[in-house]
Amino acid sequence: MDAKPEARFEIRHGTQDQEVFNQVVVENQYQLADSLPEHALIVDIGANIGAFAVACLLRGAGGVICFEPSPENFQQLANNLAPWPGKAACFNSGVWRSDLEEPISFSAGHGTAAGCCFPSKLVAGAPRTNSIGLDEIILQCTDNGSTRIQLLKIDAEYSEYPILYTAKRLHLVDEIIGEAHEFHEGCVSPDLVYRHPSYQSNAADLARFLVDQGFRVELKTESYTNQINSLFFATRPAPEQK
Repeated sequence: MDAKPEARFEIRHGTQDQEVFNQVVVENQYQLADSLPEHALIVDIGANIGAFAVACLLRGAGGVICFEPSPENFQQLANNLAPWPGKAACFNSGVWRSDLEEPISFSAGHGTAAGCCFPSKLVAGAPRTNSIGLDEIILQCTDNGSTRIQLLKIDAEYSEYPILYTAKRLHLVDEIIGEAHEFHEGCVSPDLVYRHPSYQSNAADLARFLVDQGFRVELKTESYTNQINSLFFATRPAPEQK
């Protein structure tokens, strides 16, 4: 891995960029291996300014496809991925559920790392943003299922539930890592947005869902000032390990 990854990474002053960079690149929050296969195809949902994508590319990954709904973060993402032409692609789009199409809006939240997508119908007059379902991403990235996605990362500020719970093509993904956000007082009711007949919108049920999809799952709880979230690490066992 490059000894000085920050030399390729732009930080905006007065934002959470430095914090994100430290967590993802310096502290290796997502527990990436020291090297990644050159053939590895990685999809980054909630790419923010590109810290995770850059960390993967510095480890030798062959390609990273990024999705980020915030226009400001997307511009910084594009700048930070510019040193890897042909190996990185980024799209100014939110990712949403795969089972239906509905207008989606984006809220920047209280910081440059806290924005989230939500159905436009919940807030009258909310400006809409581009969106795509995870199943469509998987189909496009795998050439209609002829190849595989080696790693899918999701940090989508509560949208991880509709994104994953409605996907039907996770069998084409080898590993999923991300953050499960726990709803707290003051959040919109999860049933209004993320209702599922079998799984609730919490880390434990998300892990149960991924196990039911054939993954082995590890949860790592993280406590913040007013919220408890969990990092999840889901790996599909090799055939001989099943």
